[in-house]
Amino acid sequence: MLTFNQYLNEAKAPRWKKAGPNGEIETTIGGEKWKIEKMLDPYDRPTGEYHIFGWDKRSKDWVWAQTLYGKTYAKAWVADQS
Repeated sequence: MLTFNQYLNEAKAPRWKKAGPNGEIETTIGGEKWKIEKMLDPYDRPTGEYHIFGWDKRSKDWVWAQTLYGKTYAKAWVADQS
């Protein structure tokens, strides 16, 4: 059983919001913006890979950070980076 202080200090999972028509999701963790989007084949079918992008404040554009299989693994990777 957690004490009240442990409960308050426990890290909460980031809230993801829809960011585009093809299933892109976006979150902000610790002041950094992250976006996850599906990789599509030439016939617009999902391949199972997800691209992770971080927001670059200087160039005001998304910068590729990682490619992983599975949305759950991609979300966990983003949570570990912050």
